[in-house]
Amino acid sequence: MKGQNEYLPQPTDDLSQLKQDVDAFGYCVYANALSGEALEATRQRLIEQAEAELESDVAFKDGGEPQLIEKGATPAFHGSSEGGKAIPNVGSIGINQRVWMLINKGQEFRDAVMHEGASEIVEHILGKEFQLSTLSANIAKPGGSEMQLHTDQWWMPAPSTPNQPPVRAGNITRQDFDHDINRQDINQIAPPAACNVMFMLNDFTADNGGTRLVPKSHLTGRQPTDMLNLKPIAAEGPAGTAVIFEGRTWHGTGANTSDRVRLGLLATYCGPQFRTQENYTLGILPEVYEKCSPALKRRLGFGIWNAYGRVGSPANEFATPSEERIGELKPSQQTDFKL
Repeated sequence: MKGQNEYLPQPTDDLSQLKQDVDAFGYCVYANALSGEALEATRQRLIEQAEAELESDVAFKDGGEPQLIEKGATPAFHGSSEGGKAIPNVGSIGINQRVWMLINKGQEFRDAVMHEGASEIVEHILGKEFQLSTLSANIAKPGGSEMQLHTDQWWMPAPSTPNQPPVRAGNITRQDFDHDINRQDINQIAPPAACNVMFMLNDFTADNGGTRLVPKSHLTGRQPTDMLNLKPIAAEGPAGTAVIFEGRTWHGTGANTSDRVRLGLLATYCGPQFRTQENYTLGILPEVYEKCSPALKRRLGFGIWNAYGRVGSPANEFATPSEERIGELKPSQQTDFKL
């Protein structure tokens, strides 16, 4: 990020500076987050997995003109645009490729979840307790279109003025999240409740679909809108760089106008009180669960947080797949309950 963007966050491995950058701009650029054998092994494992899923006809594709949209196709994701119209991304058509549930697909990916430096930045954003929401790959291929700008906490109920009926929590959608369109008080903003760590597994450039970010958009209290006339920049950096951005920051995959594939490993985190995108308690493979450290299990949502997430007793530290469930019972003798 050079030239006109010199005043924006620059690549650094200084954790103190990274925290200052994410507070001020909504994102930071972590230099050399992955390097050497770890970078190479992670990249190769992703390439193998992505190619195998294509070969097995189980690949999820998005990010191209075909997604706009064949009649009868089932949308798997809806991006919002000005005026409330949706642009669906569809799993069976498109140019780009997503690889989901990477927690099951290689130790290299599980190691990335516990990256020490990145975890410190995530904790700075979300607090001591946080959980993994999704671990996926975003592979931008030549010809892939740019993604609609969005935030990753669109589901957060927006602040509203006393005389303005809010959108009910259970009625919030990607297209309908804030009825108070005249609200101008920028001090009425929700705190960050999610954040992303995007590991660049090869070089990210503006031409190959480097993630578009809108600096300082996290402080607007708004979902993306043309009304504020804010412009995105492309997150660029050499392989091994990580761009970390919080859940309120406007962002989206860039168009890939190059002739090369762009490989991104994306870990999204959220507070412990929010629903995750991927359901690890159901989706994790038993043999993978057995390999997980207690710290990783907690990050995957198996840790009990203030009595939430329990299977039985709230006094337990973890909920485990093997925990005994108590079903319907009847006493062998008449009880002493007096009504």
